[in-house]
Amino acid sequence: MTRYYYIIPKVDFFLQGRGGAVSHVVGIFNGLADNGVAARVDGCLGVENYIPESGLISRYKRSSRQLWLDDLVNALSVMSYYSNKEGVILHFRKTWSLVLAITLRPFKYRRIKRRNKVVFEVNGLSLESRKDVFGRLLFKINAGVTAKILNMSDLVYVVSPSIRNELLSSGCRAKIAVIPNGSPKYIGEVLDVSGPPGVVFYGKFRAYNEFEVLREAFIKLREKWGDAKLYIIGFGPEQNNVDSIFSGVPGVSVHGEMDLIGVKSIISGHAGPVCGVVPVKNDLGSSYLSPIKLYDYFSVGVPAVVSNVVAVDQFLKDNMVVSEYSAGDSSSMVDAISEMLDRKKYSELQNEVRRESLLTGWSA
Repeated sequence: MTRYYYIIPKVDFFLQGRGGAVSHVVGIFNGLADNGVAARVDGCLGVENYIPESGLISRYKRSSRQLWLDDLVNALSVMSYYSNKEGVILHFRKTWSLVLAITLRPFKYRRIKRRNKVVFEVNGLSLESRKDVFGRLLFKINAGVTAKILNMSDLVYVVSPSIRNELLSSGCRAKIAVIPNGSPKYIGEVLDVSGPPGVVFYGKFRAYNEFEVLREAFIKLREKWGDAKLYIIGFGPEQNNVDSIFSGVPGVSVHGEMDLIGVKSIISGHAGPVCGVVPVKNDLGSSYLSPIKLYDYFSVGVPAVVSNVVAVDQFLKDNMVVSEYSAGDSSSMVDAISEMLDRKKYSELQNEVRRESLLTGWSA
């Protein structure tokens, strides 16, 4: 599941009574949740008792000097904390303190960029209203520094064409997306917000499971997606065989026995789209025709790929929560997995499961 952090390094952002700013953030979050992306606000104070993940200074009665200092210290704290994140999407809302923090610690920002996707939101270039010579000089310096920072981003997010034109004139060469406030346009339409794809096998290790075919298929899958992950979760009489088959294969992790809560935890910790797999050999005839295993995957909010030996209800196929492959054919398995992972929305079933999880767990 993709982790999306919306970071506003301004301590009292939500305490300033900015209804428009708050509705803007809510709109972004609704779009993310509707598309199965786990989002969280950080770097500022919001609702009562809310403690941001990176920690921050909390002083309510502050002079302007204290406010500036607190915002700068908080921006530096945010930079330090997120430089240790990996495989997530960081959406920074531009503030003067963030620009200054990046200028003071450029190595931190470069580390963040190397390990994550970065969206930089710009709602205006501060100081542009100053008409005096000193003010115009500050604006020019600020715009130039900002442009250099933005050029290191994967995407620059603005709410109006005028801001886009300002950025272009100041030297910004990054990809810029104009998404007005209240627009139904989803940020995932202009930036790939999905992390590396994941495949999960969950169940007992039985002789009728074609783990060799799964291994071949996963190796082929990594030729398409070099950062794909395969999670083998379970136990059984074929444990030694499973360990041997997947030993040394990049991107594979073999886990022991766990319940569905543990499986959901692993899936939730994965940054990209995930599908389950039920690899059943083609020489079993009618001895294994139960689709019950599919519902283990459905219960944790992921679709499944199954061999054509398993009897699958047409209803499940029609609702795009199951894709079949030809048993024994690793290329067919790759095609089926790719079909599930390439879909923008797996199914209404999966989205509802994910949305419920996001709204009660991650989303603010």
